Amino acid sequence: WIREEGEWRLYQQGCLAALRTPGDLLERYFTGMQPPECGLAQPQTPDGLAMTCGTVAAIGGIRPAGEFRMELVDDVLGRTISHRYRSIELPVVA
Repeated sequence: WIREEGEWRLYQQGCLAALRTPGDLLERYFTGMQPPECGLAQPQTPDGLAMTCGTVAAIGGIRPAGEFRMELVDDVLGRTISHRYRSIELPVVA
């Protein structure tokens, strides 16, 4: 959920299984790379590579919000992880 105009609005909803796996993301990353001129057949994972597993689609499109609230729900075990944060929009200075 995001807070818009003082109201909580559903912003994203989906299953964890809908996210791409790290292996799939790495495969897509390497597929998009140009082969090195030195002729190496196998691309190497760059030092310091960090990757997130993406997200589900935003309902109503991606947009900024000052507050965000989320939950991961395990329907099988009846457990929930929740998190909430506030953010501020910084001015453009460049």
